[in-house]
Amino acid sequence: MSSQEDQEYLTGKLIAYAGLSQFFRSHPNMTWDALADLAMSAGYTENEAELVLWSNNIDRVNRVEERWLAIHSQRN
Repeated sequence: MSSQEDQEYLTGKLIAYAGLSQFFRSHPNMTWDALADLAMSAGYTENEAELVLWSNNIDRVNRVEERWLAIHSQRN
């Protein structure tokens, strides 16, 4: 693969992961097993689905932390 092909492949993967991430966020009450099954039926590996889920969870924790810091900075 050329560098351009590598770039296009990686861009495609990131776009696909973004779509999966959006799906996960829009179904917060689904169990991990259900999310993983749907992701794998769509062609993702379990590891890819897990990576996207972890990324979403990290993002969620960061947003909660930012809100907490904003609230506490207003108090000081």
